[in-house]
Amino acid sequence: HNGELWIGTKHYGLAKITDEGVEKFDERNAGFAIQQYIAGIYFDSDGGMLVGGLTALYRFDGKRCTDSYEINIISPFTYVTSIKADASGRVWVSCYDAQGRATLCLFTQEGLVPISHPYGSISRIETDDKGCLWLASEAGLIKFDGTNFTPYTPDNSDLPEYTLNDIK
Repeated sequence: HNGELWIGTKHYGLAKITDEGVEKFDERNAGFAIQQYIAGIYFDSDGGMLVGGLTALYRFDGKRCTDSYEINIISPFTYVTSIKADASGRVWVSCYDAQGRATLCLFTQEGLVPISHPYGSISRIETDDKGCLWLASEAGLIKFDGTNFTPYTPDNSDLPEYTLNDIK
C-alpha cells in the first residue's frame, strides 16, 4: 500500500516493510493486545486501517491503535480471517473461533454486526463490480448479494472441491 508492505504475524502484531527496513507494531508501542495474532488488514478510503486480530478489530493510524472493537461475539478466542469493503463502502469481516464456528459480520461505527449463514469457516472475502461479496469457505464458493447467499459447490458447478482457502 503506497509503496509499503504490511504484514500480520501469528504472535507479534503488525509490521511495515519499506526500503528503509522493518518497523514493528505490537503491544509495547502500538496498543495491540499482548502477542497479537493479526490476520486481516484493510485500508479505507481515508488512508486509515482496520487490522483484525485475536479477540479484537483495531482501527490503526499507521503508528498506533486508535480504537478497538470486541469480536468475541460468538465465543472467546475469536479471530479475524478477512476484511473487505463492498461497492457501497460497507466493510465486511469474517471471523472464526476456537470451537470451529465462523461468522460473517458487517462493521459499523458501533462495532460488528453478525450476519447468520450456514456455510462454515470463511477464509477470504472478495467483491465484484456489482457489489456482491464472494466468500471462500469450507462449504464452497458463496455469493452474497446483501440479502441472499448462493452457494457454488462441486455438486452444482465445476468447482473442484468444497474447501477454498483464498479468492482474488
